[in-house]
This record gives sequence, structure tokens and C-alpha cells, in this order.
Amino acid sequence: MRRAAAMLLALAALASLGCRGGEPPAADTVRFYLERSVPGSEFRRDSHVRLGRFTLGLVRGLLRLVEPEDREARQVMAHIRSVEVASYEVVSLPPAVETLVLPPRLERQMADNGWYPMVKTRDDGELSWVFVREDDAGTVSNLYIVELDDSELTIIDLAGRLDRIAAEMVADDPDAFLAGLDG
Repeated sequence: MRRAAAMLLALAALASLGCRGGEPPAADTVRFYLERSVPGSEFRRDSHVRLGRFTLGLVRGLLRLVEPEDREARQVMAHIRSVEVASYEVVSLPPAVETLVLPPRLERQMADNGWYPMVKTRDDGELSWVFVREDDAGTVSNLYIVELDDSELTIIDLAGRLDRIAAEMVADDPDAFLAGLDG
């Protein structure tokens, strides 16, 4: 009996750590919040792909076989732990998409889990929200992107050592990085 109680306590402790671990909301939750906050909007799931550690390991192995000389791609892939991409077709969306804001409830949920907004853009009917989260060492470990235009809602969740990816990309081609800053 004591062993069972100890196991339950251990599971409860792990579950509570997971709750504080900063998981972003599921893509369907974001879709639901947007539909609720914008009367008349509706999104239909188009595709949803999740690549975890095992699947990414297979992708890395295939990349070595197919593109053995592509060192940059292998370096980037080595630092990614998981990728999730969900795409929704816009069935209906009120015409004033430029006035749309991310629902406050969703922003609060993100902030409560350690996510902070990095970029919010509005450009020619396209809206983008980019959130980042840092790990205990203060390095960027997660990127969460919500993009909406008149035809598609896309949600991307990327986890890994994103700081290392950025540093390696700058180190590999600093001129291209600087050119990208110019616009």
C-alpha cells in the first residue's frame, strides 16, 4: 500500500512539474479561442503534423543519407527536439481582420506558462503573433507562431536549442544575416 501511495505522489509531483513546464496551448485551443473572440469566424482543420524526438531522429538519419554534404541542415536538425504544425482553412472570417487581436484569455494563459510575445505584426491582411519561452538557463528553448490571413490559420510549435540554431546560422553566413536585417 505504501509503495502505491509513493508512486501516486511521485506521479502527482511530475504532473505538477509538467504544468509549470510551459506547454503552449494546443492548436485546436487557439482555433477555439479565435472563433469565440471573433463572432462569425470559422476554421476547418486542414492538416496537423507533429514530429517528436523519435521521428526527428529518423529524419536526421535520412538527411545524412540523402544530403551528406549539407552540414548546415544537419546542424539545425541536431538542435530541434520537436516540431508541430497545424493548418486550418478559413471557412469564414469577418472583413476587419486587421483589427483582430489575440484573445486576452489566450495571452494570459501563455504568460502564466512562461511564454512572452516577441513579435506581433499586421501586414496586408496578414496577422502574426510570435511567442518565445526560455529554459532555466535563460536560453530560448521554444517558439510558438500563430499566423492568420484570409485563407489560412497556421500554428507552429518549435522546441529545441533555438539560440544555438540562430548562432550557427549567423556564424555560417554573417553577410546573409546582415543582409536580412536590412529588409
